[in-house]
Amino acid sequence: MTTSLRTAMALSALVLLTYANSLGGSFHYDDFHSLVGNPAVRELANIPAFFHDPRLFSVDADKSMYRSLLLVTYALQHAVHGYQASGFIAGNILIHLGCVLLLWRLVLRLAPTLSSATVPIAAALFAVHPVMGEPVNYVSSRSESLAALCILGALLLHVRTRQDRRWWGGSLALLLAGLLTKATAAALPLLIAAGELSGVVRGRQDWRSIGRRVAPYSVVLAGYVLWLSSRQLLPDDRAEPVRSLGTQLATQLKAVAWYVHLLSLPVHQSVDPAFTEGAWSTAVVWLGAALLVSVLLLLLRRASTQTRWWLLWPLLVALPASAVPLNVLVNEHRIYLAAAGLCVPFARLAKLPGTGWRRHWPALALVVLLATLSVQRNAVWASEKSLWSDAVAHGPHGARGRVHLGNALRQEGALAAAGQQFEQALRAEQNNLAAHTNLASIYYEQAVNNGGQREALLAAAEQHYQHVLRLHAEYREALTNLGNVYRLRGNDAEAAQYYQRAAAAHPEHPDAWANLADLAFELQAYGQASAALQRVVALEPTQAEGFRRLGDALARGGDLAGASDAYERACRLDPSALGACYNLAEVLRVRGDTAAAAGDTEPSRQLWTRALSAYRHVLQQAGDYRLARQQEAALNQRLAGVGSR
Repeated sequence: MTTSLRTAMALSALVLLTYANSLGGSFHYDDFHSLVGNPAVRELANIPAFFHDPRLFSVDADKSMYRSLLLVTYALQHAVHGYQASGFIAGNILIHLGCVLLLWRLVLRLAPTLSSATVPIAAALFAVHPVMGEPVNYVSSRSESLAALCILGALLLHVRTRQDRRWWGGSLALLLAGLLTKATAAALPLLIAAGELSGVVRGRQDWRSIGRRVAPYSVVLAGYVLWLSSRQLLPDDRAEPVRSLGTQLATQLKAVAWYVHLLSLPVHQSVDPAFTEGAWSTAVVWLGAALLVSVLLLLLRRASTQTRWWLLWPLLVALPASAVPLNVLVNEHRIYLAAAGLCVPFARLAKLPGTGWRRHWPALALVVLLATLSVQRNAVWASEKSLWSDAVAHGPHGARGRVHLGNALRQEGALAAAGQQFEQALRAEQNNLAAHTNLASIYYEQAVNNGGQREALLAAAEQHYQHVLRLHAEYREALTNLGNVYRLRGNDAEAAQYYQRAAAAHPEHPDAWANLADLAFELQAYGQASAALQRVVALEPTQAEGFRRLGDALARGGDLAGASDAYERACRLDPSALGACYNLAEVLRVRGDTAAAAGDTEPSRQLWTRALSAYRHVLQQAGDYRLARQQEAALNQRLAGVGSR
């Protein structure tokens, strides 16, 4: 076994052992609008559309993003294992492992003077640092690690063009793949330019040669920017900036100190850090500026050529993300790739005098310590409740963490405890739309089960929903749920009005359409129910329940042929859905009876045969289904009579 193979196996084992307990995790916050609730990823036929329609990124229209390749990975995995969170997390682990192995190979090529022990230690530090836990445990953070995988791969192929120029095509293709995953891949041309100028990538060259080698990457990047501009996805296309340029710069300088602290002392991590916008009047902003100046002075005066490029790495990687003012000020996954560059000079410094592996015991001990912290951090990501309980413990005065914790408690049925979290969120942020909406939903759910105080609870719910709509007239949850309030009061006209507003504002979300169908059922308007449910099944083509309800609406409206098709689709999607499968048998039997009464012998025989098969399927699932047993016997007699004629 070669040394390279042993190293690759050791790094792989390290990653798999460190993140093995991540496989028990779950989906979290953005996963629900971009993956779990997103009908686009449920059909492989949608893959071509991912590359030209940014609206397919999310079920919420205002969260459109151009991350085509990310959606492709979602769709491919969904086709294999559905919505098993462990499968998506396993995919994240493998992507992270790929980044670790690529970093190892890249360092081998770009830092040949490093010892045989230092290079894998650098990759090991990157593999197990707790900051890497977010791109592993949080499915939506795959955008960061997948883009990093493309960048590292493109860099490695670019280096290989020293020997063979045919690697150019692969390197440029990986840049494009990275950009199709996340815009932060725009850092690659900067990394290559810095590497060429410093001589790390290809030795000392003249400016013209460097320009020729960097130009193709710049062309790909320019084409990507033009494409984004044509889709109105650039920051300048937004109606209002998130924050001013001065505030954005101060915030980014403040974030420098925060990220340095996170990397050097990763023991107080939180998914919702207590971090506010930067102000030029605060010391921490100037501390961040001082840190940057110190690094630049070190690069210019003291650092070797090798160390200079790796220290410059995180600054170059951070530039694309820093230039865009985002709503979330800081989070761990933004420094995923930036941290990779820092691991190399640190591994080089963290050793004792002497020779052999013994001088690396401080770095090896650090790898073990960081891996232990990562295993502990993985457990925090096990569920929404554990994740946001941890966030609230670290930041009890924040609104966002309490809203998410309240949602997790509400999912468990702990309505009182959930309501307390939403109330505390409103104390921290008076106009928090999610807190108002979710607290109103608590009141509504309590009203459903409390006839004595129903009107008071509904009035409280309505007050919060209306407050939300005054702040945001098209807020989907408030529109839909306010319709539920009026429906519970018996005001069907008002309920329909709010459902229709929600459906018009958010046509790609199934909730409002499903509620319109429920209301139409109550009014016995089965044609309207069928039309609404057609929208539901178009948005959720893999959900059996929507097709079952569509079958009910069509059957009650007299369209038995359409009903049998809907029931058959529901039964095929979920063979254990006995209601849909039994209704399929009943509709086929009635259609067969109608055909027989009209003298159509062959169609009636075919319909009865299909009905018999459906009854038998029901009996296989539930052998004590008395009505199915009776109908099976009756159909056997009819088919025997038809056959004897």
